[in-house]
Amino acid sequence: MKARGGAKTIILGLLTCAILPSVSMAGTKAKTIMKEQPKLRPGGGDDIRAIMHFFYERLVELRPALTSELEFSDKKNRKTIRLVLSEVEARLKNPNSQDVMIGEGHRATVELFRQHIADTRESFDLGEITRAYQGVRMATEFCISCHTHLPQKGMPKLDWKKDILARDPRDVRRTADFYYVTRRYDYSLNIYNYLIREYPKSVLQEGDLRDIYRRKMLVYARVKRDPGEAVANLAEDLKNKELPIGIVREVEAWKQSFANWQEEDKKNPVPKDAKQIAAYTDKLLKDLEGYRGPSDSHPYLVNLLKVSGYLYEELFRSYKEEDKARNLYHLGRVERILGQSSFAALGDLYLKECVRTAPQSNWAPRCLAEYKTYLDWRYPQGKKRPAKLDKELRELEQILGKAAGKGV
Repeated sequence: MKARGGAKTIILGLLTCAILPSVSMAGTKAKTIMKEQPKLRPGGGDDIRAIMHFFYERLVELRPALTSELEFSDKKNRKTIRLVLSEVEARLKNPNSQDVMIGEGHRATVELFRQHIADTRESFDLGEITRAYQGVRMATEFCISCHTHLPQKGMPKLDWKKDILARDPRDVRRTADFYYVTRRYDYSLNIYNYLIREYPKSVLQEGDLRDIYRRKMLVYARVKRDPGEAVANLAEDLKNKELPIGIVREVEAWKQSFANWQEEDKKNPVPKDAKQIAAYTDKLLKDLEGYRGPSDSHPYLVNLLKVSGYLYEELFRSYKEEDKARNLYHLGRVERILGQSSFAALGDLYLKECVRTAPQSNWAPRCLAEYKTYLDWRYPQGKKRPAKLDKELRELEQILGKAAGKGV
């Protein structure tokens, strides 16, 4: 079953979400930062598209640092990272346009991108390496407002084989990761398939295999929503008898989840409108009440990825404030549950957007309550919460209070 809307179905990619202790970093004082502030490149315009194209040009310069958090935290990359973030943030300070950029299932504005880059740069300067690393990679999510980077009619095919010939296997993995991060899913999938099927010659660790499978499952469940293709792909992987037994068990569980999805499609029609998608999501979330997070092989994981794909697509179609707020609320809940597994929690972004863009909706109070639940999960009792998050929470409460006639 192909995704509604064809191969161009959108995705907000998921990243690994390990919350590690902050890494102290010397040399990030204000004077140093100001000294390293780059000069803006001339021209290019200040609308969201021009800024995103400019950002992508600089992103290529960070390619070595984006392949892993270890590389991102390496001292040799810090100056380049700081310069790129500072230049992009400076470009966003006085935009000439606040036009909304709408793409296949996503909306982006200069302000939303500015907030994200500012938070990422601040996290980097504070030495919160994990958060900054995720922030830089998540910034590419804005690219999908124009680019889905899935195969389309007339789109030139890339020769992925040239990236695996006569190269160090570790470099091949980094190449695949970079193309995944920049949304070239077709290209990265081919290389990931090669690495899995050539194991152990591909010099991957078991943890590497799990990371690759999380990405493959995300593409098949959320982007393509094609269980048949997923079953066939995983069956091909399982022909490699050298795969670790733990990986084999997880792949078999994934494969069964997609097979169940195929059978479900035969019995029940695919949700086609906002009402059906909301009902489908409510039922799934109700079934998951009290659940503390699926393992990578848990059958609910495929369902969560699938329903999030429906929600993203419906969000694009939501023009009424109430409908948009409902979709943002559901996305926030789904993403938080996914975040309890080995996927990044992006739910806070949607929940905050719900309060800010639809404060008078019936869903805004629920979004704020869910955001507080998210913060309690992200920063359990005894773990210090950054002051900027408490400040942001107060701002959201003020927005909601003002909308209800209770605020200043």
